[in-house]
Amino acid sequence: MLHPTYILTLILASWSFAQDAGALRGRVMDGDFGLPLANARIVVSELERTTQSGADGNWVLNDVPPGVYTVVVSKAGFIQSLRGDVVVRSGTPSDVNFELMGQFDDQEEFVVEKVETVGGTELGLLELRAESPALLDSISSELISRAGAGDAGAALKLISGATVQDGKYAVVRGLPDRYVNSQLNGIRLPTADADKRAVELDQFPSTVIRTIEVSKTFTPDQQGDASGGAVNMVLKGVPDVTYFSFKASTRWNSQASGRSDFLSYDGGGVGDFGFESDSRTISRVGPYFEGLGGGTPNFNFVVDRPGSLGVSTIQSPIQGGFTLAAGGREELSKSIPLIGGGLLGLNTSVFYNRDASYFDDGINDRWSREGLEAGMAPADTQQTAPEEFLTRVYDVTRASQSVNWGGFASLTLEMDTTDVALNYLYTRDVSDTAVLATNTRGRDFYLDPSYDSDGDGSPDFPGGNNANPDVSPYVRSEALTYNERYTQTLQLLLTHRFTGWQPDLPGAQWLTPELTFSASASIASSYTPDSRRLAGIWREGGTDGNSDGGWTLFQPGANVNFGNLTRTWEDIEETSDQLSLDLSLPFEVDRKRSGVVSAGLFVDRTDRTFDNFALSNTGDTGFNNGLDPSDINYEQATQILNGAGFDGSYSDFFEDNPYYLRDAQVGADYVGTQAIDAAYLMMDYPLSPTMSATVGARLEQTDLGITVTSQSDFAVYYDYVLGGPIALEPGLADVDFSRSDFLPAASLRWSIKDDISFRSSWSRTIARQTYKELTPLIQQEYLGGPIFIGNQRLGISTLSNLDLRMDWTPYEGGLVSGSWFYKDLTDPIETVQRRQNGFGYTTVTNYEDGTLNGIELEVRQKLGEFNDEWSGLSVGFNATFIDSVVTLPADEAATFDSPVIQAPMSERQMANAPEYLLNLFLNYDNEETGSQFGVYYTRQGTSLVAGATVENDNYIPNIFSVPYDTLNVTFSQRLGRYLTLSLGARNLLNPLIKEVYRSEYIDQQNIIANAYSKGIDFSLSLSTKIEF
Repeated sequence: MLHPTYILTLILASWSFAQDAGALRGRVMDGDFGLPLANARIVVSELERTTQSGADGNWVLNDVPPGVYTVVVSKAGFIQSLRGDVVVRSGTPSDVNFELMGQFDDQEEFVVEKVETVGGTELGLLELRAESPALLDSISSELISRAGAGDAGAALKLISGATVQDGKYAVVRGLPDRYVNSQLNGIRLPTADADKRAVELDQFPSTVIRTIEVSKTFTPDQQGDASGGAVNMVLKGVPDVTYFSFKASTRWNSQASGRSDFLSYDGGGVGDFGFESDSRTISRVGPYFEGLGGGTPNFNFVVDRPGSLGVSTIQSPIQGGFTLAAGGREELSKSIPLIGGGLLGLNTSVFYNRDASYFDDGINDRWSREGLEAGMAPADTQQTAPEEFLTRVYDVTRASQSVNWGGFASLTLEMDTTDVALNYLYTRDVSDTAVLATNTRGRDFYLDPSYDSDGDGSPDFPGGNNANPDVSPYVRSEALTYNERYTQTLQLLLTHRFTGWQPDLPGAQWLTPELTFSASASIASSYTPDSRRLAGIWREGGTDGNSDGGWTLFQPGANVNFGNLTRTWEDIEETSDQLSLDLSLPFEVDRKRSGVVSAGLFVDRTDRTFDNFALSNTGDTGFNNGLDPSDINYEQATQILNGAGFDGSYSDFFEDNPYYLRDAQVGADYVGTQAIDAAYLMMDYPLSPTMSATVGARLEQTDLGITVTSQSDFAVYYDYVLGGPIALEPGLADVDFSRSDFLPAASLRWSIKDDISFRSSWSRTIARQTYKELTPLIQQEYLGGPIFIGNQRLGISTLSNLDLRMDWTPYEGGLVSGSWFYKDLTDPIETVQRRQNGFGYTTVTNYEDGTLNGIELEVRQKLGEFNDEWSGLSVGFNATFIDSVVTLPADEAATFDSPVIQAPMSERQMANAPEYLLNLFLNYDNEETGSQFGVYYTRQGTSLVAGATVENDNYIPNIFSVPYDTLNVTFSQRLGRYLTLSLGARNLLNPLIKEVYRSEYIDQQNIIANAYSKGIDFSLSLSTKIEF
């Protein structure tokens, strides 16, 4: 981490750049938009000296002799402004401000520096879209607020071609998190996600976000893994005025609110601020006695405070929260040492939110085609005889409650030649989830309710009646998971303009250079203490034929190390220290055409620690394993549970009884390090008054290492040569990966007419592996869960990207746009299923190649332009259509083509790439009455969730998501001068979100694999904002 002393030194050093004596300075504003105008050309005619305005519209010329001058300001697409008789006095700077008027051309292409945010409004972002050297789409805080998006993940879905996976991971143009990097103020954040190298966007509330910018093409000043795009969340900066604001809200969900049967457990909940992990520790005493009946000890630890192991019900929690924000700006005296005047700004915000979700219509099924002629059926597992097997077809009830809170502060100092900003953000997100999953449909599929051996429409299983209850018996599984995660970042941003010094280089007139420096120290943490999972098999008629039935152990399989009860601890922490330095050298050709040469350095050091531990009653028989048979409560607890039947409470079974667990023999702890060093050079050159080109390249070095620091005595390493697990020896699972990548990029921008522009871009980018994917250890999270094994030989993917876009801006705020994109992937990373020597697992591998292409359409219109009676109405529409394909490795393709499967497949869709994305919105804004109304509709098309696999010589088809619609409505009304009342309704259609099996090799299509619904959210808020 960067020591605070270093940051303080950097701030003090930045002050030393400031110049006390300025001669001419001012600010250039867009007279139509009321926004700062960047890259305007300022000329002092008598001196023939030239400079240009910065991203904030400010400009300065130092060392101007006393006298009277004429100042001319111009920019293509604006009316030139001239001011004579400007007096400059000795030792005193003169302020001269300008507003340039004229027909706003949203597509002028005179980019002379790295684009900075010019405003948190939609009009300002249209200017950003025009001036960015990359294809840039954005959404402002204005539209985020109107749409009722509560966090960055929800807001991202409003941008053309963008969506989120699992509600929190960015997907851009069909490329998932691996191909998208997420940033905060241009700085990449660490992540504590166990499976991904992706920032979880749902932890950043929209109240602290000014804009979200999605760059869909790569330029050398971006990080090399921005293959699908770079998502940059820009935090709110210096406010225009001093202000105080407060907002309080309450919410109601149609499925989660007002319930008396909301799932939780004894000791569950998130508390007020989510610091409940200390109350979830358990005591360990061991070793246990010599063994049950003597011999080798069966258990390593005794749990003397077991806590709840099953779900119970409570009254549903209240949902709501508040946001408090304040900030201001102050002009500083020119007499202050080292600073010499300037602007000091402060913006702060604290936020607090409680949420809850619930569904009882969940489905989690695994089906397969058993044999060439057979139809689809629940996949059988752990089959010991034709009439003895288990299935996995679960009906799921899930309830979750969460608290999210944090704070944000931004301190900014703007001087004549130097700007310094110090930003701090802390977010804490804590959730507690209870899940009840029951499997009754598996048995009912194979046998009718009377348990005939030849049920109607079901296969014939000899002995499949209550005399032989092992044909897909009922299963009940319960899971309790509490998680604490937080992210904090401290960022220093410094910009210095070398006014008074212009490079003396041939070929052009060089303007004021600009140096930008950033440094950040960030940390992300995820802690899951004592996640509890318990499952049991209920046999009708009992294992001894007793008509009362009874419970027995759910042993997930021979190749796993869990019993029917597990308690796991997982602690992940990732830190990131990042530095960047960018130098821009703007220039002019013929005093009319602007360009820039840019160069920079980038350094990122990321360290991750992964610690996990699990206890289980593994290796024993009987559902009550772990209870002491000598304990008087043992028999009572067994009778209580068996007497309650299949719906009996697991909590009652274990609640007050100490029990004995041992090391579950899973995995190992590791430390991961990733070092990225990069340098780039690029130039934007005006080829003609209407055409400019950007060319450049980035050299990026990746060094990634993993060291297994400690492990269970039973940790297992998977040997790909032997095709099976072996004992883990020190150093055997360590990883040392290194690679250099040369990443060129080129783009062309052409202003065909004042209101029509065309862009083209080509680039090469990469996609990296994650720590988990490279670690070749057998990893299983919970009993019955999938087994994952990393791949030490996994390589980096390379992408070649081609983009074309045409924009038409018929009037101020109007836009009609069309884009086409194509991506050629080499060594794409995909998840696959493997089976060697009877051992089945999931892993990742590099496919040979793949392609992804698509088109984007976008329209934004102010209806008042067509009819005065429609003034205040605006509509927007964007659509993305995607086609993707990856080529399967030869060994995987051969598996599908084998005689026992006969489902030949040499290629498939890319995972998580939707076939289309649609967004439609209608806004009404009446400034006179203070009324705002918005309707927002989205639809996400089919996407491949999981590719087809083969398990136990049975074919498991592709799993696809089913298209679904989302409709949100918002309304707000100003009440007097200071108050605003807002109402919102989200997910009004409340669709059943489904994933289904589909394949040309099965007769029964659209069998549900997974399904759930979210419920309808209603919100009410009251806010106030006071400006001073």
